[in-house]
Amino acid sequence: MKRVRVWAAALLAVALVAGLVRLWPRRVEMQADYPHYASARQIARRADIVVVGRVEGVAVRAVSVGDKTLAVTEASVRILEPFKGEGLPAVITVKQMGGRLGTVTYEEIDTVPYQPGQRLLLLLARVGDGQYMALNPEQGSLPVSAHDTVSYDGTTYRLADIKALMNPGTR
Repeated sequence: MKRVRVWAAALLAVALVAGLVRLWPRRVEMQADYPHYASARQIARRADIVVVGRVEGVAVRAVSVGDKTLAVTEASVRILEPFKGEGLPAVITVKQMGGRLGTVTYEEIDTVPYQPGQRLLLLLARVGDGQYMALNPEQGSLPVSAHDTVSYDGTTYRLADIKALMNPGTR
């Protein structure tokens, strides 16, 4: 009888631990291949739109890919200054791989998650009506400093220099 109680206690402990493990926060790393652009001029010319914007809010959605579920963050971005692109709305949706769904955090390697309040230089490709994604998360989504500069592949650029890249025949 004592042996049955020990086994019952052991099974209960295993079941409890297994249940807690499912509730414990997990991290899933994702990696995708994006084109690498050799220069700021190259990515700026390739982008459908180039804007300075402020992240107003983010929402995470589950996306099914085959038998897997992944997270996609959709950021509402208010356009502060358009450098390239005509007839843009005041607010656009910018999608980014990753985000938190329940107890699981999906992180794309080398991608900085969008956060409300961020001011960013965005070099974007159109993926739907009013929806965009960075051409390359590392090169196409750049935090703007208080001095209106961004760092791109180890070089610091003034926003005015990036804007000049949008005008044919300059530099």
